[in-house]
Amino acid sequence: MEPSEKLKEYGDQMESEDFARFWTDDSSATEIIPVLELFYSMYYEQANVMKNNLHVLDELKNEISMFLFSNPLMDYLDIKTFIPSLSLTHDISLAKSIGEPTMPSVVSDVCSPFGDKLNIFERAFNAFSAPYLNFILGYPEYRSFKSPYNIIDIQSIEPEASFVFLNSNPFVDFPRPTLTKTIEIGGISVNLNELRSQKLDEKWSSLLNKREKTMLISFGSVLFSKDMPLENKKALVSAIKKLQNVTFIWKYEEDETDDFAKDADNIHFVKWVPQTALLADSRLSAFFTHAGLGSINEVSYLGKPTILIRTPSCIGSTLSETVFH
Repeated sequence: MEPSEKLKEYGDQMESEDFARFWTDDSSATEIIPVLELFYSMYYEQANVMKNNLHVLDELKNEISMFLFSNPLMDYLDIKTFIPSLSLTHDISLAKSIGEPTMPSVVSDVCSPFGDKLNIFERAFNAFSAPYLNFILGYPEYRSFKSPYNIIDIQSIEPEASFVFLNSNPFVDFPRPTLTKTIEIGGISVNLNELRSQKLDEKWSSLLNKREKTMLISFGSVLFSKDMPLENKKALVSAIKKLQNVTFIWKYEEDETDDFAKDADNIHFVKWVPQTALLADSRLSAFFTHAGLGSINEVSYLGKPTILIRTPSCIGSTLSETVFH
C-alpha cells in the first residue's frame, strides 16, 4: 500500500524542527503530549489508507488466522484470535482492560521520570500523571471498515486476548504484578549467537581496529544529532578530542560537520550504522546513546558499557531502569 499525502506530511513533521526543539526544551509528560498526538494521528491515517485498499485486505482473508492486534484489520478480516503487542514496557490502559493490577504510585509507569524509590511527591505525581495522560489523549478510537462503520469498542475486545506481548525485559524492568498471559518479549530480536557469528565488512572492521578503543554515538531515529544545538556539539567534540586513543563512530544525518568538528580526526561521521552488529563486537568499547527502549534491550543482552542521556524520544522509565541496575 502506498502512503497517503497526509501520512507523508506526518512523516515530514517527524523530521521537522517540531522535534528538534526537544534538544533544549522541557521533555516532561505535558510537553510530550503533542508528540503522542502526532503518533495517534499517524495510526488513524494508516487505518484510512487500509480502508481505501480493501482489495488488499480481501486477499489476506484466507491466509491469516491470528493477528498481533490491529483493531480495524481484525474486525474486517473477522479474526477471532489476537495478541495485543506493544512496543512499550507497560501500558496502564491495556492493563486495566485485561484486569491486571496497576499501581503507578508504587511502580513508575513508562512516561514517569522517576525510578523504583519514590518519595511522597513522586508517588503523587505518578498517581496523577497516568490518568491525566489517559484523559488528555483518550483511548484510540477506530471505526469498522464495514457498513455501518460503527466505532470498535477496543476495551471490550482486549480482555478476550489469550496473551499480551510487552516489549519488556523482566531482568531489567521494575518488578510489577502481571497476569500469566502477559509475556515479556523485550530483546526478542537480539539473537546473540547469530550476531556474534557475523563478521562486519571491511569498512566497519577497519574502523574498530583503528585505535585502542572505539565508542559508538547514536541518538535514535526520532531526535537527530544534526539538530543538536551547536554549542552542545562543540562541547561534545571538545571532550572527544581529549581521548585520542578512542575512535568515535557518530551517527550523524548530514555531511556538513566542519562548523563544529573540522579538526577532530578521531571522529568518523556516518548516516547509518549496523548498531546491533557493532554492539556485539568485542572491539567496540562503549555506547553513547539516548535511553531508547530498543537500545536498552540491545545493550542489556549484549552487555556493552553505555552512557545514557535522556531525550523525549526515550521512555522515561527506561533510563531509570538502567540506572537501577
